[in-house]
Amino acid sequence: MQFSIFGGITDKVPQSMTVRDFDELIEMLMEVAQPIAVKKTHGLFSPATYIPGKGRGLANVQGCELMVFDSDEAGVRIQDVVGRMSGLRGVLHTSYSHRNHHHKFRLIVPLSRCVDAVEYKALWKGLNNQMGLNFDSSQSHAAAMFFLPSYPVNTSPTQFVSYEGDVLPVDQVLEMIEQEKPIAAPAKAAKKRTCKASWNGLFDCPYVNQKILNSYLCLPHGGKGHYNTMFKFAVALIKRAKEHGQDITLEQVADLLIELDNLDDSHHQQNGRDLTKWAANAFKYA
Repeated sequence: MQFSIFGGITDKVPQSMTVRDFDELIEMLMEVAQPIAVKKTHGLFSPATYIPGKGRGLANVQGCELMVFDSDEAGVRIQDVVGRMSGLRGVLHTSYSHRNHHHKFRLIVPLSRCVDAVEYKALWKGLNNQMGLNFDSSQSHAAAMFFLPSYPVNTSPTQFVSYEGDVLPVDQVLEMIEQEKPIAAPAKAAKKRTCKASWNGLFDCPYVNQKILNSYLCLPHGGKGHYNTMFKFAVALIKRAKEHGQDITLEQVADLLIELDNLDDSHHQQNGRDLTKWAANAFKYA
């Protein structure tokens, strides 16, 4: 069973990892779980393997033998997952920002065979709909990256819950999804020069100002400057896209802001700030 790890959030070169089976993967995750002061200093993993010599990014994905679901949704608790697994093998671990009053966790499920990026997306959507737990759709692609298990200093250690059962039967589930697919409505004519996303996230979007991104990531936890720097990031993103003759969309900017927010532990959106409105304000300013 293979997957990839990264040394940090700015690391663009995946390191391929191989474990004997899913049990060994669980053991590895439990071993790396440790108390850290700042989440952003920890390593990350991706369910995908990548073309040798290529960097991270959806275009370079070779395949996936694992599927990962990320839950930050208020009101969804770890106990809710038990009845939704339906006899599937898997492991759940709490994430860095998990609290007793607001559960945050990741669910990892082994697949019966290696899948490509298109199959991964279809499987993720199908299982997310079936479970009804509203997992984070911004992390629904094969090249998504997730922090390795960790927890803040002087708090409870990472919790792990293992689910016994069968590995996810890929072909059977894909067939069910295909049978349930509704008839597509006629496509609306696309607006001219609308930017079609060729990127997979913050670190491979060609319009991201890496200098502003890195300055945001280097801000001290709990310090000042997060909001202003995030706004500058959005404005610079929109301007650079326009300089390249592309009309980046509100949804694309909002998705990148949410991803940026999720890298930080302050969770601005969870504190009542609607990052879609932030994106709209950045458009007006730009």
